[in-house]
Amino acid sequence: MTTGPTSTPGTSSRRVRANGDGTVYQRKDGRWEAAGYVLAVGDTRKRVRVYGITRKEALAKLTEKIATSNRGVPVPTAQGSLAAYLTYWLENVAVHQLRETTHTRYTTCVNQYLIPGLGKKKLAKLAAKDVRTWLNGLRTVCQCCARGIDARRKPDAQASRRPRCCAIGKCCRKYLSPLTLAYIHSVLKSALEHAVREEEIPRNVARNVRTGTPRPRRFEPLTADEARHFLTA
Repeated sequence: MTTGPTSTPGTSSRRVRANGDGTVYQRKDGRWEAAGYVLAVGDTRKRVRVYGITRKEALAKLTEKIATSNRGVPVPTAQGSLAAYLTYWLENVAVHQLRETTHTRYTTCVNQYLIPGLGKKKLAKLAAKDVRTWLNGLRTVCQCCARGIDARRKPDAQASRRPRCCAIGKCCRKYLSPLTLAYIHSVLKSALEHAVREEEIPRNVARNVRTGTPRPRRFEPLTADEARHFLTA
């Protein structure tokens, strides 16, 4: 006797996958939902749900998560930290989408700025205000002080390699440029955009933050008299 797919309230075309990895069914709103258990942070198992316009799309998303889980890589969830999510995104998503040099720059940006600044926040609770406050603070932080650049110089080294600014109380005010801040912001937006596509979070809060478009500096040309004075000085 052949039986058709069972149905539940709010769903249709529900069936258990033959390999036992999960279920896939069509929702009332027409989208397809696939669900299954994957390895989560803390060596636990967590049921995840993914969605797609077609059954094939939803199933492909679930298959990808299960494959990642089977490799021993914990799949981050919205309740996990932003640091855990960014690490997962770099190692399992961005690495397949970016050129090697770009991925290296993204990794440096994440490890040097994003994780130290926002990593402890839960992905689900990250707000636009958090991002804005952090970026505004980053504008005024001397990177030489923050990263201990001058402090790593040796007092007994040759003159050109001795501490000369922040380590001896003379802050060099080495601030990040507007272009660098915009780049850091763009990396965060890219990471969160993937979380939105995976439906881990409802919206990309980084898109609600404006860093300002870096503008090229404008210079006023010298007058003829100023040019002659400059050349004879």
